[in-house]
Amino acid sequence: MSDGPTNSEPGSSDGNSTGLVLGGGGARAAYQTGVMEYVGETFPRASVPLMTGVSAGSINAAHLAADPGPWAHRTGRLTSYW
Repeated sequence: MSDGPTNSEPGSSDGNSTGLVLGGGGARAAYQTGVMEYVGETFPRASVPLMTGVSAGSINAAHLAADPGPWAHRTGRLTSYW
């Protein structure tokens, strides 16, 4: 059980893992890419080891999981597809 929210940067080494759950829907998936790109620019060292999604969100999650580059690079490429 969690002790509550923390203020650590995504992917920090405090023993917690950051997960990403992406919902379905074409318009929602396109919006997700912009949000993820912003996160990549704001937290350039972000690491998201757990990703899942539904429908179009699963396509975004699969792309992000398959690309070995830095988060900002992966999200930038994904945004260019939408």
